[in-house]
Amino acid sequence: MNWPNGVTILRMLLVPVLVGVSLRVPRQPSLQWAVLGLVAFMGFTDALDGILARVLKQRTALGTFLDPLADKLFLTAGIVLVACPLWPGGGGVPVARIPDWVPVVVISRDAFIGIGSAVIYMMNGKMAIRPRLVGKLTTCAQIALLVGALIPAFPAPALHALLVAMLVCTVASWAVYMVEGLRQLPRGG
Repeated sequence: MNWPNGVTILRMLLVPVLVGVSLRVPRQPSLQWAVLGLVAFMGFTDALDGILARVLKQRTALGTFLDPLADKLFLTAGIVLVACPLWPGGGGVPVARIPDWVPVVVISRDAFIGIGSAVIYMMNGKMAIRPRLVGKLTTCAQIALLVGALIPAFPAPALHALLVAMLVCTVASWAVYMVEGLRQLPRGG
């Protein structure tokens, strides 16, 4: 076990904590600050594991697998949670911070990429999907949306702009990975 993989595993272990604390927010609204801090910390660990792997020259096959998995677990849970009516709103009524259809887009992209990767692997006996800038931008946009959605009184126009940016990145990365995957399928197969 090296440091980068340890940081990645920590992010994975924090996902149930994120869910558990978020589900308590309607009964204890002050916990929304803990959720915000947890999301910010988990977002930081996403950058940290990659930096450590490069600086310490500790890139591993395990890390190459675990890091995107940790991202999917963290970001999917977070996006679903902010789309649920858990967060303090006007008159003390819990509200959702983003539309409920947004997690469908995020989960569909991730499922499509995952299933496509499995199909490519089954047909080719190997699969080579390299991280792309648009994928990294999608991760950053999803983290930024989570942070914005969790800040009480975050301006609605700014949150809308973060949502649009996240959706554009998500759909663009979906298209880029789909094209890359199609190129790996055997011809006539």
